[in-house]
Amino acid sequence: MSDALTMRAIPGKGQGIVAVRAIACGELRLDKAPLFAQQHYIHEESLAAALSRLSRDDQLPHHSLASSWKGIHRPLSNIWLTNAIPCGTPEDPSGDENEVEGIPPIAARFNASCRPDVYHWWDVVRQRLALRAERDIAEGEELTSAYTDILESRDERRAQLQEHYNFDCCCVACSL
Repeated sequence: MSDALTMRAIPGKGQGIVAVRAIACGELRLDKAPLFAQQHYIHEESLAAALSRLSRDDQLPHHSLASSWKGIHRPLSNIWLTNAIPCGTPEDPSGDENEVEGIPPIAARFNASCRPDVYHWWDVVRQRLALRAERDIAEGEELTSAYTDILESRDERRAQLQEHYNFDCCCVACSL
């Protein structure tokens, strides 16, 4: 993890990313590239095959990720549907053509907020998720990311989060 971030238990949210030092607005942090990428429409077997090609050390963090769909989908699909983020591959740098997704290790630990601290986008040149602080962040503060379009209405955002991630958003913007 970077010199500015650590993973820690967040009450009511599981694991999250917290600043270990002050982070200035606009400061850029690049995540690691996803360990593997898949088309959005995944199958348990293709995920198992991709994971089997990774070292045990690379598999362990993946298996420890949150799963919002327990009892609804199979285990690897649960993790994928909860944590995958649009990304690209050398064949499809933007990920747009084939709806490619991956799970960048650090980015998967950012909890959701409709008033996020961090903006993320897929860096086509570097083939990894790029992160930028949206405002000054104090030491010890949790960093969050938007999982939906923050310009949508509260009801629309909450419905999308329920449909796509299976949780009720209780962030500061949705709690107003």
